[in-house]
This record gives sequence, structure tokens and C-alpha cells, in this order.
Amino acid sequence: MAFEIDDIIIEESLKVNGLPVGNPSYFFQEIQDNVTATSIITQGDYESIIGTRIDKELQDFTSGAFALTYIGLLTKKFKISASITHEAGSTLFHQYSLAIFKNGILQTKIISALDNSVGYPRNTSLNAIIELSENDTIELKVTDLDGDQSYLLMDLQLTGNSI
Repeated sequence: MAFEIDDIIIEESLKVNGLPVGNPSYFFQEIQDNVTATSIITQGDYESIIGTRIDKELQDFTSGAFALTYIGLLTKKFKISASITHEAGSTLFHQYSLAIFKNGILQTKIISALDNSVGYPRNTSLNAIIELSENDTIELKVTDLDGDQSYLLMDLQLTGNSI
């Protein structure tokens, strides 16, 4: 709501419990039908996941090759969810760790046991609540906990919304 008094504009924002309402920040990004595996250089070291990102919705975010950057002015908490279809890059049965990183620092992770010899990929999800300030980055990374076998993320739906 804005009021104009003698060429002066006064902006009024709605607040509930001192927090602004009505200005959500969010992102929705996908990877679809990816066939390019992510190389794991060293067992236990996290790598950026290879795949062409499709930005469906970005409000207060920009998208880079691997990470999303929050460009909003207000510090906010975000619920971040990843829905993933994936498999090992080769036939060996290995455990992989998928993790959400904020500014290069691991925030939360899950472990998936994968191979690609069964003929079908596996599905998993990953969720977190993470506080972001202006220019903070969010990235999904992976590592092989049993060796240096590659990893294939086929499909991803990555969402985040301010709470």
C-alpha cells in the first residue's frame, strides 16, 4: 500500500509478529532426462552435480552453473526440498552421500546405496530449513563413500521457499 502526500510516497508494509508478509522468496529448478554422469575425483570429497538446470521459477534468486544465489535484501529462513531420481555411474554397488551446501559448507545430507545393474533408477528426497542472507548460495553436491565411481542424477526437482 502506498500513500502520496505532496509528492512524497510513503510505503507501508504488512507485518505479523514483526516479520514482513506478502513478499515471499522462492525458487524451483529442474534437471530432466540427464545422461551425463558426475565424476567423483576422490572418495568422500563432494562434487558439484552435472546436469542442465531449468529455472522454472526464481523470485529473489539467480541461477549459476551449479548454485543458486539469494539476492533478497532480507535475511529469511527457507524450506528447501530436493526430489531426485538417480543411480550409480557404473555397476558396482556403492553408497553415495547427497548433500545441500550453503556457501560451500555442508548443511544436511542423506546416504543412498546405488548401482545401475538392476535396470531402473532409485528415488530419494532431501529436505532442510536453512537461513539465507543476501548473496548466500545453495548447491546440491554428491560423493561416493566407497570409492570413486561416478554418479548419475537423471531427474531433479529442487525447490525452496521462504517460511
